[in-house]
Amino acid sequence: MCVVKRTLGNISIDNIVFSPNVAYLTGKLTTTSSGPITSTTYPPTIYDCDFECNCTCNWKHDDTTKFQWIVTKGSTLTSGTGPDSDHTTGSRLGFFIYIETSTPAKFNDTARLISPDLIVTNDEQCFQFYYHMFGSYVYRLNVYARINGNLGKALWQKEGNQGNQWLFGRISLRGNIEQTIGQPYQLVVEGIVGKSIQGDIS
Repeated sequence: MCVVKRTLGNISIDNIVFSPNVAYLTGKLTTTSSGPITSTTYPPTIYDCDFECNCTCNWKHDDTTKFQWIVTKGSTLTSGTGPDSDHTTGSRLGFFIYIETSTPAKFNDTARLISPDLIVTNDEQCFQFYYHMFGSYVYRLNVYARINGNLGKALWQKEGNQGNQWLFGRISLRGNIEQTIGQPYQLVVEGIVGKSIQGDIS
């Protein structure tokens, strides 16, 4: 008897934070500077989301596509891919989002999560998140600035298997948004399904 084996890869996201000039270091919000690093706590914004509400907070799914990010906890549906716990709590009880790449998902299916409107300023602003890209055929994770409904070039991109671990991503937004000061834009987190590797097992 022959069985078709699908070796896939899931992409997961947790701990989205929009902030002034800060970076996550060892799990704490700290001021970025050339001198000693001191712990600085900033109030949460409407753009932050750790998904512990079992929802996407103020972020919205792209309604132009049926393929969407999934809020979940514990392991993902496909064995051998995805995290076993979230990043926020470090447990199987914590929530995160991911794209499920097993059937009926197809190559190049794309899920997008869209932020509320942000305003371009001259101030230093950062977008921070944790990502998990694990599996034999993980494809691509992108972050875009959407201006007037259009995506330009990616502000940040990662492709391929990054190992079974949560990794930190950070984007400095000042000077990287191709929009006039004082005008709105949105951040878009995009996950794309890769090709599956198929083989017969006797």
